[in-house]
Amino acid sequence: MSIYKDFLKFLDVSASGGSLWENYDRLYFTPHRQFLSSCWESCIGLELEELRKRVQSIKLCHYSHLLSLLRSYDLEEVCLSTLRKCSHLLRWANEPMVYLMVGFFSPDGFVISMGDKPVIGIGLERYRSFRNLPIILAHESCHYMQHIKSYQPDRCTVGEAMLREGTCIAFSRMVVPDQPLTEHLGMSRGRLNWIRANERLIWQTIKPALNCTGRDAIQQYLYGVPHASDKKVANAPAGRSGLYIGFRIAEELLNNSPGRDVGVVLETTLEDALKAYSAY
Repeated sequence: MSIYKDFLKFLDVSASGGSLWENYDRLYFTPHRQFLSSCWESCIGLELEELRKRVQSIKLCHYSHLLSLLRSYDLEEVCLSTLRKCSHLLRWANEPMVYLMVGFFSPDGFVISMGDKPVIGIGLERYRSFRNLPIILAHESCHYMQHIKSYQPDRCTVGEAMLREGTCIAFSRMVVPDQPLTEHLGMSRGRLNWIRANERLIWQTIKPALNCTGRDAIQQYLYGVPHASDKKVANAPAGRSGLYIGFRIAEELLNNSPGRDVGVVLETTLEDALKAYSAY
């Protein structure tokens, strides 16, 4: 669903004048209200009045880089090609609806519930390059399957979140194998080398927190986002170390499954997955 094209229509019309909000509402928001409302609510908690204020502050020049990217990149063909590879590996019964959209500081990729089903969103406004878009789409396609299998993020422990994210990283590597692991993990080569050298120490730091719950604990142990006021996570490792450990667990589980079947990993509990992890 290339709804970003309607956003571009909004930009074109607004270049000639008129009310930004009225143009936005008529050309973009109203035609895609169900998805955009779900997106604003789920991703950034944006209320309608706040949305109106942001639209009225739009400067058309803010989107010049995005327009340049779109002119030089076959966005739809790359996404379709990536989804075909995902379909082959995930064997989904119902292919996901993927929305290519422009928002306000949207995540580069996300899965949200729209009505009674999950959908994938790709927020285009923050990309400096589309080089890693196939990685992000593959990653979110794996999350889509996790949602289909009744994954409940509000009840997720640190360990479950770590395996969940690690599985998506391992999967994106299967879909886009020509990109270095650093791109799939979102970290520098130096950081990756340090984490590899200290994997067992990092694991020993994370292991006692596997059953911790709550957004703060997950953010700190997986991504290294500090929450100094929370004593349960004060000693957690930094620099996306938990993502790497989750990837390693998923990768070793894949290596132990016939044909490296990602479906096996999606069905495996954390307890069983840890039995395949050599550092355990």
